[in-house]
Amino acid sequence: MQPADPTPAQQSSLAFVSPASPAAPPPASSQTARPATSPDAPVNLPAPATDPAVHAELGALLADFKKGLLDRPAALARLQALKAAIHALSPDVAAATLIAWLDAAQDAATGLSFQVGPEGVMSETPTFRTALLDWLGQTDPSASLEYSQDLLAANPRAEEYALALRNIAWLNPDGEQTSTLRQGFLQLLNNPELTANPSPGYLESFDIAVAVADAGLVRDLLAYQGARTGNDYLSRATFIALDRIMLRNPEVILDVFAANPAFLSDQPNWRASLLARLDPSDPKHVDQLTNYLLKTPHTEAELNYFSSIYPLANFFEGNRLVTEWETVNQKQTIPERDASASKLVTSLVADPAYKKVADSLNKILKRLGPPPPPADVFALTPAM
Repeated sequence: MQPADPTPAQQSSLAFVSPASPAAPPPASSQTARPATSPDAPVNLPAPATDPAVHAELGALLADFKKGLLDRPAALARLQALKAAIHALSPDVAAATLIAWLDAAQDAATGLSFQVGPEGVMSETPTFRTALLDWLGQTDPSASLEYSQDLLAANPRAEEYALALRNIAWLNPDGEQTSTLRQGFLQLLNNPELTANPSPGYLESFDIAVAVADAGLVRDLLAYQGARTGNDYLSRATFIALDRIMLRNPEVILDVFAANPAFLSDQPNWRASLLARLDPSDPKHVDQLTNYLLKTPHTEAELNYFSSIYPLANFFEGNRLVTEWETVNQKQTIPERDASASKLVTSLVADPAYKKVADSLNKILKRLGPPPPPADVFALTPAM
């Protein structure tokens, strides 16, 4: 799905697309230094100089994009060549060169999509500015963090917003920026203009929720109206975020479930899918499974769905802006997990307390088969 052209209300001054030929921004070294923000900060330090050759190449590329002169192969080749030139510069000069053009507030479509590549680096970017933001995140960390924080405050288009969040998340190893990421994601989540026509960048930004993954943000996702607007893209993005949090940090989801018996009662199949990931070899997860089966109000349809997928071992693959791919339950192989589930469910079927859900439990056993018999200790004992 390609992003729609922004309306004037969606554009900020940082995302303005000039109809005229691009005017080269002044070199960073000739601009007035930003004022100090604290008494201890250096005063009147000149900004790093831009690289004249790369600066000029960026302007030429923007002009060609504005004129529509580049087909897809040519656009990819020109962008790749400029990316290599940027990476060849020192990080501070590279950042200054990119920010000079970002501050020029000009843009043009590239004819490409918003496509995330390995390790969150973009394979394709739909606009000139999103290409610059992608490269900026790979240059000087301090400059990237400062510019990305300022950009969030300007409420840019969704693709720029997503890359600003990614740049900040890349610089959050100690959790210092987690509050900024949470607030920024919620601002994006509750923007009615962007929600009305969610673009690829908007949907990819849900990876920020996976990266932050705390109970408060999970509750915000549960309250999010995206799953209730009838928009399949928003609904899918919301569910994938919750499912990936369950895979990566199951205790976050389970704490929310324990605190709220009505957890996802309006999305019963979502609830069944998330709880089908409960680990049958983990005593805490077994307790949650007991609560779900015995204490959570659910329909026969929900239980039938749960019994058809437990223990759930598939997962979504794909490149993400911040996080990496998941694998299911590193402690056990899938056959080992199925055997653990079969043993657990067999014990539940034998317990009279589970009589009301016995049909569903027996469906699980029919699918998984009986648990393997215990090892014959005598067969394993060497002959004397």
